[in-house]
Parts: sequence; structure tokens; C-alpha cells
Amino acid sequence: MYAPVLEIDTRKVRENARRLHTFCGERGVELAFVTKGFSARPEVIRAAMEGGITCFADSRMKNIISAKRAIPGLKYLLIRVPAPDEAEEVVRWADWSLQSQIEVIRAVSEAALRQGKVHPIILMIDVGDLREGVFGREQLDEIAPQIKACPGVELVGLGTNVGCYGSILPSVENTQILVELRDYLNETYGFCITTLSGGSTCTLGLLEAGTLPAGINQLRVGAG
Repeated sequence: MYAPVLEIDTRKVRENARRLHTFCGERGVELAFVTKGFSARPEVIRAAMEGGITCFADSRMKNIISAKRAIPGLKYLLIRVPAPDEAEEVVRWADWSLQSQIEVIRAVSEAALRQGKVHPIILMIDVGDLREGVFGREQLDEIAPQIKACPGVELVGLGTNVGCYGSILPSVENTQILVELRDYLNETYGFCITTLSGGSTCTLGLLEAGTLPAGINQLRVGAG
């Protein structure tokens, strides 16, 4: 029976990774290479590593687990808010994760304490995409003290997702929101937020144009 075959030229992956890694690095932005589009195949990950990539991201725990088993020491960001019953697995395998629901954050905190860890999280902020995230400063004031009360997690970053729903594209205005909220949370609640994850491949245009707000220091790039 005929079956389609997908061929991946790892030389091109290596070269593209090198160019993007250099492009982002020269502008103070970490590139988290999203691996879900090729099911986190180790051969492709190794090619990206040869191009200088040090941080990887995926929405599927099975991809993260298989990749880290094949290549020990990988740094992986879970870019899907997990279900509460996935908390143990998330803490065990993901080095950090995107979060937006306090119930899940509590479950991750409890799992981390059981495993003797503190799990870093990036809180997702909605800027109009309506996909996931905390809406506005009022809701942020509600969730921030609750995160503070979760000793098994550490709020290290804020993130946003654009370009997936509702025709909302990244702009100077909606990415600047992350910078303003980082300053507000650090000053008001004593967090030490250092990572601002300003979107995905579609945000590269702002970086290229030199208009990405200062402080945005991570992009989650797959298609790029």
C-alpha cells in the first residue's frame, strides 16, 4: 500500500536554526524552538542544537518525554496549559510551563512539593486573542496573591499568544502590555519576573523592524 513520506533536510534545519538563533540573540531575545510540528524527532532537535538552539518547546507531554529520553539534558517549555491530573508528569519532565488557571497552578505546586522541586511558570496574559490567559489588571490582582501562596511554583515570566484566533496580530501596543504588567507585578507583589514571552513566529516581524518593545526577551518559534 502506498504511504506518503515526509523528508526533512536537517542541513536546512541546522542553517535556519543558526540564522534565527543569531538574529534573535543579537537582539537580546531567546528563541524557544517549538518541536510539535515534527513530533520532536531527535534528529531534527540535534540539527537545531548544532545551529545553537538551547531551549525547546512543545504542547504535547509525550513529545517532551520522548525527546528528553533520547537526548538527556534538553531544556523544555510546555506551551499548553495542562490539566490538573497531568501535574506530576509536567513537573517531572518539563523544565517550565505556561499557565493561566489557578486550579492548575495549585496542582502543579503540590506536585512539585511532592517531588522536592520548585517549578517555574510563565503566566499567560490575554491581549485580545481570546485563546487563553488572564484578562486585565483586575483579574491579575486576584490571581497574583494566590500564586504567591503556592510554594511549589515560581512565577518567572509573563507570556502572550497572538496570531492563532480572532485575527489578532502582534503589535507594539499589545506586546508592551507584558512589560507594563511585569513592572506592576514585581513592584506590587514582590515577584522577580525576568522572562517576557512575546509570542511566536509572527512576532519576528516586530523584531526585524526594530519595534519590539524592550524587555520582550523570548519568542516561541516553530514555523519560522
